[in-house]
Amino acid sequence: MLDFERTIEEGFTIFRQAWYGKLLFLGLDDDVPVFTLTSGTDRQNITRPSDEYIRTIARGLENQHALSAAEIAIYLAGKDGVVPLEADDIHNIIVNRDTSRV
Repeated sequence: MLDFERTIEEGFTIFRQAWYGKLLFLGLDDDVPVFTLTSGTDRQNITRPSDEYIRTIARGLENQHALSAAEIAIYLAGKDGVVPLEADDIHNIIVNRDTSRV
């Protein structure tokens, strides 16, 4: 059984070595603890996300933080998970342009 109080105190609990074996405490939202599951290992092989996944993340950033497609592209281009994409490539994906060259 997961110990949520301990996870809150320590910030995370690794309960198994698997893709989603780490319970991570994100903080409180209106005094309710918020958690997510993530990898229990230090590093997984990073692969290029699908265009649809990039658009999903972009919609969330647009809706929650009122960022433009250009701002989102610049922000995402600095993240390990979208390498080898450049900001222009990401912008084209977000606005549904042809990405066959990427």
